[in-house]
Amino acid sequence: FWYYYADIFVEAVQYGNRKELCDLLQSLESDHLWPDRLKKLSDFGRTHGAAPETYAFKEVRKLEVNTTITFGRPWNYQFCSSLAYFNTPARFAPLRWKNMGVEYWRRYCSKSFNYPIFPNTFHTNSQYAGTRVQNYTSNVFFTNGGEDPWQWAAIRYAVGKNVESDLVDFSGAGHCVDLGPVTDSDPAVLQECRNEILKA
Repeated sequence: FWYYYADIFVEAVQYGNRKELCDLLQSLESDHLWPDRLKKLSDFGRTHGAAPETYAFKEVRKLEVNTTITFGRPWNYQFCSSLAYFNTPARFAPLRWKNMGVEYWRRYCSKSFNYPIFPNTFHTNSQYAGTRVQNYTSNVFFTNGGEDPWQWAAIRYAVGKNVESDLVDFSGAGHCVDLGPVTDSDPAVLQECRNEILKA
């Protein structure tokens, strides 16, 4: 419950929909009933990257492929086995429930896959070079959206031998905004980035 509702906000901002989220929150001010507010938030989440099904254990634990839920189980496996991108509460002004610390995620991962699984981040960083990726790669073009919170965990500037980077910054430039074909309706900075990707 807490994970899902917090992610509605996180996913909206992460994928460049902060304006739509703000509009929704302003519209909720007139709703005095919490069930109505939660329903509207859930409806918004469903259309902005946070479908409730992707957070339900019964769905995450299923082994059969569900084409309507595209990332629940695979993404959970990635962060439970390798990445450790757990959303733990900050010490001051937390956006996550106070009980969602590391032990919460340890239980979450084990319950999701029905066996004890937890990432060894030291191994993952060693295997993929962590923050020293520029020492082990060449001919790579990294891109980030200016409003993507994950940009701070990525390469944001050119480093090393043929390791380029582009920060695409415009209103709505969220996570993965650069992944797509060049279109005339794109902001000029996004068109330039997508053309650079094609050349790389």
